[in-house]
Amino acid sequence: MRHTIKFIFIFLIIALLGVLGFAYNYEEKPAPVEGSGSVVLEGTYECLPYIDTAPTENRVCDYGLITDTGEMYAVDFNQLLQAQAGLSGGDRIKAQGIFTPIETLSSDYLTKRYSLKGIFSVTDSFEVLEKNNSTSNGVISFDTPQDFGLATTVEQILVTSYIPPCDPNFDYCLYFNGKEYQNTNFGSAGIRIKKRTDLATVDACINTPPEGYVDMKPTNISSTGVYILSSFPIGDAGMGHYASGELYRLSYRGVCHEFETRISATQLANYPEGTKVEFKDEVLKERIKNVLQSVELAGGEVITF
Repeated sequence: MRHTIKFIFIFLIIALLGVLGFAYNYEEKPAPVEGSGSVVLEGTYECLPYIDTAPTENRVCDYGLITDTGEMYAVDFNQLLQAQAGLSGGDRIKAQGIFTPIETLSSDYLTKRYSLKGIFSVTDSFEVLEKNNSTSNGVISFDTPQDFGLATTVEQILVTSYIPPCDPNFDYCLYFNGKEYQNTNFGSAGIRIKKRTDLATVDACINTPPEGYVDMKPTNISSTGVYILSSFPIGDAGMGHYASGELYRLSYRGVCHEFETRISATQLANYPEGTKVEFKDEVLKERIKNVLQSVELAGGEVITF
């Protein structure tokens, strides 16, 4: 009898442990978000279009990936920064990475501005399938020639110089990255493009002196009936380095854009005698002028700088 009771007791313990184990193994756990995980995406890298109800203040060009079917993704390059270097709006790309659905995000900045499917973090592979040399912000467009790079952040400028090709306050920096002046005292060259939302009137856009110049007036103002363009000669020098260029202001349909050209060099006397050839800027000035002549308005009109 004792053996029978003992047997029943052990059986009940085993059964209880089995039930507990079953309950543990089948305990309800959060299901993975549908569609999240590693994916391969292909599409166009360009400015994401705003939704109609997006805030109108401080609108900027936030680049993202738009597939052929119209799905839009914010793109995160933090785990593969080299993939973003030299990437331009309009480039067709293919990449592998992690997809995070928009439903899991708490960022009002993204969800209130864009109709996104989610965030695509480039982690494993990346290639540019087709390079597009034309960039547009919806008001102006311009081309990037082969011997220039295009940057939308300071970190994307892949040349170094005592005087940088563009001051940091830019929407786009077209910087010269050719190699033909390596044995000269050449420093850098570039075109800084910035939408000046703070210059809200035509007069302010056309006549406000460049930063650092108090009383400077434009040396030239031209009007076509479609746009108004002004220009200011600017330059910089110090510590054996110098720069020269031109600052243009374009007023078109109530929007002001600023274009600043720059060519910099180091005084030849800063180098040991005979180690550098003197840099001549005539050819590079012409190349920069050609880049400016590629600027078009949204209606297709070319700007005459």
